[in-house]
Amino acid sequence: MNLPRILIELLVILFALCWIYYSWIFMRNPKRNTPEGSVIVSPANGKISKVVKVGKKNITNITIEKGLLGKIKTQTQDVGKPCTLINIVMNPLNVHFQRSPCDATILSIKHTPGKFLNAVTGAENLQAALENEHTEILLQTKYGKMKIIQIAGFLCRRIETVAAKGQKLKKGETLGVIKLGSQVTLMLPAKLKVRVREGQTVIDGETIIATP
Repeated sequence: MNLPRILIELLVILFALCWIYYSWIFMRNPKRNTPEGSVIVSPANGKISKVVKVGKKNITNITIEKGLLGKIKTQTQDVGKPCTLINIVMNPLNVHFQRSPCDATILSIKHTPGKFLNAVTGAENLQAALENEHTEILLQTKYGKMKIIQIAGFLCRRIETVAAKGQKLKKGETLGVIKLGSQVTLMLPAKLKVRVREGQTVIDGETIIATP
């Protein structure tokens, strides 16, 4: 028995299976049936992990945790005070493309690479020392300003935003993809009525996430 040859063949098969999974399942971008009318749809496919009002009492800087380790820092004043924050966590079987929640114009796109903050910063534990790569997309809509935050795994440059500043998007139109360690945060004006709950599974471009 030629053991090295068998191991090589098994590795080739494993690599092929991983490539098929990544190309055909993880990176799929299926057509969605986006509802018409005055509704805001989910920008991502996954499970709602948090729905919370933020920005009260003039608090404008917030920290959003990413999984067991990592976090990002963002601001709320560009959306409004207060506003509603909705976190959507994606597993490896979810669609990893993101879509516009409604008709919108992109006001700005800000990308922040992943960081490891050393002891000089005063971080007391690993959670506090990690900051994940993320991209903040600020949208102008007829309902007010909204923000979509694409969050990738720690130190992984895996976010691709296909839309550009000044671009007009239709509801449900693809605006980007996260290729590893995916979480999406949607920030909405507080006046909108949230139609989802924590623990609910949502479909990008289809599930109604809020209404006027």
